[in-house]
Amino acid sequence: MMESMIEARCKAAGIGVAELFETTKLMRDFITLSGGQPSELVVLVREALLTSGLPITPMAFQRASREGEMEYARMLRKDHWPILDEVRKGGSYTPSLETETSFRELIDSRAILQYVNAKEWYGVNPMIKNVPSPAAPKKTKKK
Repeated sequence: MMESMIEARCKAAGIGVAELFETTKLMRDFITLSGGQPSELVVLVREALLTSGLPITPMAFQRASREGEMEYARMLRKDHWPILDEVRKGGSYTPSLETETSFRELIDSRAILQYVNAKEWYGVNPMIKNVPSPAAPKKTKKK
């Protein structure tokens, strides 16, 4: 479905998908990183285009991924991580009165992605995958 959306957008812009992405795999990598969310995909593609122009290259993908990761790292607070961990484990979350505001912030910022198929479920934005949790040990450089 996302590939069809990309094809339709490219057609409307008067270019082929091969002119936008260096490879089909690269297009699929963008779709995966977007979590299947059209708005996330548009942001990632725009960032990649600013980096390298057409066609989008693997280097531009890496930069767009890194920029998204850094954006989420700056936004996330310590109180967000227990919610993210619970969503990551089970795909669901029922906020309490104490966590409702933090949960809404995560949904509104797309740190948690909301899906509605046969039932509603949630997923952690793939760009957060490499953002270290405050509880995670810090990496030290070897001398």
